[in-house]
Amino acid sequence: MAPYRQVPMRRLQMIDRLRQHWFTLGLFGVVIVSLSGFGLPLGTVIIPIGVWIIFLAQGVILGEGSPHSEQNWCGTLTFVLCWNFLLFPLVTVGLLWVTGLWEQSDFAFGYWLLAFLPTTIASAVAMTSGAGGRVEHALLATVSSNLFAVWLVPMIAVFYLAIEAEIEIALWPLVLRLLILIVLPLLIGYGLRRFQFPGTAKLAGVARPLTQGILLLILLVAFSRSFTSGELTGLNFGALRELLLVCGALVLLVSALVWFSAGRFHFSYHERISVFYCASQKSLATGVPMIGSVLLAVGPENASAINLLPILCYSPMQLLLGGYLVPYFSRQ
Repeated sequence: MAPYRQVPMRRLQMIDRLRQHWFTLGLFGVVIVSLSGFGLPLGTVIIPIGVWIIFLAQGVILGEGSPHSEQNWCGTLTFVLCWNFLLFPLVTVGLLWVTGLWEQSDFAFGYWLLAFLPTTIASAVAMTSGAGGRVEHALLATVSSNLFAVWLVPMIAVFYLAIEAEIEIALWPLVLRLLILIVLPLLIGYGLRRFQFPGTAKLAGVARPLTQGILLLILLVAFSRSFTSGELTGLNFGALRELLLVCGALVLLVSALVWFSAGRFHFSYHERISVFYCASQKSLATGVPMIGSVLLAVGPENASAINLLPILCYSPMQLLLGGYLVPYFSRQ
């Protein structure tokens, strides 16, 4: 009877693994489908609608609240925001400048956008909790980082395109479009959750898989368009190797600098864990729709999937490193 009992258990374990990694498998599926030449009709309509729904869901998540801790929450918040939007960009630009990639890389704009993206919410809080860090500090830092990025990232993107690409951009139409695409749904979702409208608790429960599903749809549109135009097919092995090496170097370099610099600020060990996960990570769930909406607002001709590759490469690397360190931190 033993063999018959093991078969269902193995199937359940396989199903559980598929559930845990379905988004990663979906990314591979998106690339394969895009390579086949498949293209979604009404792609320019799908992306704005998808972005609107994603930020509505993000607003609901933010509306769940971020409890304050009386112990040094101001210090940890300031540290995380400085790393997210000041020191991480400086490290990124410095790395690209030293290696000579700032003016030569096909991914320069994507690296620039990656550097200013906000921290993750779900994974940073989950890893902080698993490693024994202060979850309340992580909640406050991640929520604040994502709210701040809504205003900062579009300005940074416009600044780069105006200086490096010499693209003239009408600022007020761009701001109005981004207010409708990003800020409005974020505020609606936040208000619905804070005032406990019926159904928002259920929406908060499915926000993560809903966001991931829409992300795959947005990526399918972007990748299909880029493969059809020849932008991605023109990348050679050297370019992809550069992407992997730069993202890997950023993950290791930023993580090390965040950990050691946190020690200089006399944070407690548990606070140090919280700032490590919040200051070194970048959000895929917020980053992809934010980059997509900004580039579409600037002009569809700038909405290349090449600009999404750095965050798509950085995200799994940060999760692998962060997950590997959780048991180490928790044992200390």
